[in-house]
Amino acid sequence: MANTRTKMGRVPLGGTMLLAAAVVVLGFGCPEERDNPGPPIYPTATAQGGSGGSGGAVPTGGAGGVAFCEENGSCETKETASGCPTDCAVLQLSAGLSHSCVVLADGTARCWGQNADGQLGDGSEQSSSVATAVANLADVKAISAGGTHSCGLLGDGSAWCWGANTAGQLGDGSNNASSTPVAIGALENVRVVSAGGTHSCAVLSDGTAWCWGDNSEGQLGDGSYEDSTSPVAVSGLVDVQTISAGGEHSCAVMVDSTVFCWGQNSDGQLGDISNTSSNVPVQVADLAGAIELSSGDKQTCVTMSDGKPRCWGLNSTGQLGNACTASANEPVLPNTLFDTIAIAAGSGHSCGVIKDGTASCWGSNASGQLGSDGSAISDVPKSVDGLSDAVSISAGGEHTCAVLSDGTARCWGGNASGQLGTNTEGASSVPLEPVGL
Repeated sequence: MANTRTKMGRVPLGGTMLLAAAVVVLGFGCPEERDNPGPPIYPTATAQGGSGGSGGAVPTGGAGGVAFCEENGSCETKETASGCPTDCAVLQLSAGLSHSCVVLADGTARCWGQNADGQLGDGSEQSSSVATAVANLADVKAISAGGTHSCGLLGDGSAWCWGANTAGQLGDGSNNASSTPVAIGALENVRVVSAGGTHSCAVLSDGTAWCWGDNSEGQLGDGSYEDSTSPVAVSGLVDVQTISAGGEHSCAVMVDSTVFCWGQNSDGQLGDISNTSSNVPVQVADLAGAIELSSGDKQTCVTMSDGKPRCWGLNSTGQLGNACTASANEPVLPNTLFDTIAIAAGSGHSCGVIKDGTASCWGSNASGQLGSDGSAISDVPKSVDGLSDAVSISAGGEHTCAVLSDGTARCWGGNASGQLGTNTEGASSVPLEPVGL
């Protein structure tokens, strides 16, 4: 029998209680299964590595021990100098809807995949199945691939976006798409940036949060439902640690390790024990000790200080990983992941990196995005075949990518637009190394 406890529902930031206290059951599995959940279901592997994830693009200073050497080899020839990684080592990676982007140790950025809206940032609208350089960007510290746009963070604290701009998601004060990076207006001292479906968000060095673009579901968090082509302050948030923009919702981890979300909540993706959307931040229920988070299309996942991740929201394909397909409007534990150091929420699947360097994924597997052959969905975590020494992971539309401790990357899943970067268009359930990095 699982433990029971009483907790309060739906608390808007700075607001009053809207729902009465609710008695909930904490444990694995769906509510109807928790009285007799059966034996724990363990992933077939556990993992090791550094921090990471696919939420807001945060400068990491390196990936799992990949150092930037004073004497570097050539990115063109992949030579190494003095046994050190070359300056083309992958420091950070982000998987979008149908494209992928990386930051290399030399401060450049490269993207590949779908490019109909210029989301690769190379000055064209030609899709590419190999990595192509993002134009006019240097000293890139972090990158985030969204629906059909991308954003990057530079060392000087400026942030830039490129791609589709129908709702103002590039943040440059216009609705004009751009196939090359444009500066986000009026933002300085940015330390986190995140590209969502058709909106974007950032955290500044003063701990405030700002969002721009589509606001039809309140995902900008400014108390309105009006789109904005320029950044607007998220209402009431201070001391923000990191942020992640999802499909039509956004979430942030605070300095005190609590989590707030806002926007669409039809499937419980705000995690506040309701299904009521909110255009201001509301606190995720019964969650303390959050470290990193990732907002997917309609689900959200976080890594926790206890090593046990939590997910909430839509679960129609098992993307919460808790051995069922019932959606949850409060955090649940994927069955059963321990020592999780990185998390990623995609369109219909989620993934985590374990402390020993292995990775597990769960949810939709229609294109092999779980990294394993077999069923079309899995409602429990499954080990990614042939992947070891992972340090971070990112889940996209129907593909997944990871950074390894040696500074290389691997991608798997759907590849109709070349988003695996393998110079082919065939899907793969086996992790493959992108070409041109």
